[in-house]
Amino acid sequence: KEYTVDGDLTIRGVTKKATFKVAALGKVQDPAMKAEKNVFQATGTINRKDFGVNYGPDEIVSDKIDLKINLEAVAEAKAK
Repeated sequence: KEYTVDGDLTIRGVTKKATFKVAALGKVQDPAMKAEKNVFQATGTINRKDFGVNYGPDEIVSDKIDLKINLEAVAEAKAK
């Protein structure tokens, strides 16, 4: 499944609205935690200058930066 997630992204103390496409990649067992993890990957593009990242020659570093975030989440245990 794929989702679109809107939220706030903070980089270098600057917060802006951002949109990410999030894909649910499935579940994996984590033997160390003795738990099942849900695995997700989020992708999106930001403008680095919107977040005050202005250093580096523009000819070498693009203003548009592609972000790829890998996330593993464990469901919280329900209280009995």
